[in-house]
Amino acid sequence: MKDLKIKTSFVQTFSTTNGVVDEDRLNFAKQTLIFDTFRDKTNIVNHRSDYPGNTSTNIEFKIDVVVVDAYRYKQLLQLESTSLSEL
Repeated sequence: MKDLKIKTSFVQTFSTTNGVVDEDRLNFAKQTLIFDTFRDKTNIVNHRSDYPGNTSTNIEFKIDVVVVDAYRYKQLLQLESTSLSEL
């Protein structure tokens, strides 16, 4: 799999109680952003199927990814290009 660079954002208006945002609603919005961002990225999921039976089969699904901050990712790319240029 090639590197997968994702950058997304959205704005949502929250009601406040005495200037305080409900923490549960805030966390739900964060979870929604994560889910919506990765919904169509099925290429990060690998699967392996057992030999199919007459009525069912077991399929194992795996995700093996690393999530790093964009700044750290840029540092790693720079380090990689520096190392390759020294060869």
